[in-house]
Amino acid sequence: MKKILLFISVFMLCILSFSSPVFAFTTKGGEDLSISESIEDDVYAFGNTVTLTGKVDGDLVAAGSQINILGNVEGDLLAAGSTITVNGEIGDTVRIAGGVITINNNLKKDLVAAGGQVEISSNSVIDGDVAINAARIVINGNVGGGLKVSAAEVIINGKIGDTVEISSSNIKIGDGAEISGNLNYTSDKEALVSANAKITGKTNWRKPKTDSSKELEVAPNINKGAVALFTATWIGGKVVRFLSCFVLGIILLLVAPWAFSKFNARMKKSFGYCVGGGAIVLFGAPIAMFIIFIIGIILFVTIIGSLLGVLSLFANFYLILGYALLLFVSNIFLSFFIGNLILQKGVKNLNKYGWKVVALLIGLVITSILFAIPFIGWLAQFVAILFGFGGLVMIIKDWIVSFRKARIT
Repeated sequence: MKKILLFISVFMLCILSFSSPVFAFTTKGGEDLSISESIEDDVYAFGNTVTLTGKVDGDLVAAGSQINILGNVEGDLLAAGSTITVNGEIGDTVRIAGGVITINNNLKKDLVAAGGQVEISSNSVIDGDVAINAARIVINGNVGGGLKVSAAEVIINGKIGDTVEISSSNIKIGDGAEISGNLNYTSDKEALVSANAKITGKTNWRKPKTDSSKELEVAPNINKGAVALFTATWIGGKVVRFLSCFVLGIILLLVAPWAFSKFNARMKKSFGYCVGGGAIVLFGAPIAMFIIFIIGIILFVTIIGSLLGVLSLFANFYLILGYALLLFVSNIFLSFFIGNLILQKGVKNLNKYGWKVVALLIGLVITSILFAIPFIGWLAQFVAILFGFGGLVMIIKDWIVSFRKARIT
């Protein structure tokens, strides 16, 4: 167990390596968050809408449905959301993932992006290298380094300072394109290269490799763009789920921090009871709710018991709603527990809200990675639900016992 936690700790430190080495940061949260002041620190910003109009003299980590970067960031930018617009200047590396991503200003170093649609506008100058994986990519701005992209459709109209690597089924090199290096692309059809485009190096076309011995019979009219879009949608769904859990977790940490403390204490004190109780309720509750539903239907069709039938059906509806809510938040509580275990030996004051948010973030990243692993991801998800659900069940049980004792006294 210690070796596993040590590995996870090292892994998370690698992910968070862009942060300050002394972990000094400022946390911002809210439904619609607007940062208008200048902050001389690393900033972690979370909300449904995150808007930066001020200046960050450190790194910025932002997560939300819509992210608008209007001000400048001196350090790194790490962002995840449905729609991300970068209108400010970024002084260091940019790593972003989202549905629709638009870059409208200068980036002083590299850009790494993944999403549904990524566009670098004509106003943009990226001094470093660019690596993008998306369904559709449009490069109208200038890139000082190399460009490596993979998408269903790739359009280039800007200046590229080094070699271009493209993997796509639909490639267009427009009139304004200037490539100061080779153009290497992998595609099943030849790229559309404008006569006005300037390519200093060689143009190398490679067709996708196929294994004839294992070739599958696939209809020739398969829309590869649809496949890429499906992949991007799947990734987007994972991102939305992660953000939903993260935003809800931040809210729960604000309104009910005691629940997380009790959950952690219960899991450490009686882990076996939590798992056992969770298994009983996890599988027993649906059976009980089904029985209540049948009884409610029977009572409803009788004249005498119609009112009781309606009441039982309403009660069953709220039981199902509560059951589903517990299933959803179980991963949030378990993720916080995991993150708390990792941080507790290196951080003295984990009761501060900022560190609680970091613990939640670390735990969610770990569980999300585990859930995404092929074949064993579903098993990891089931185990996580069992553990998290069990801990919540035991908290509710403890609360009921305490309530009864209070009434007796």
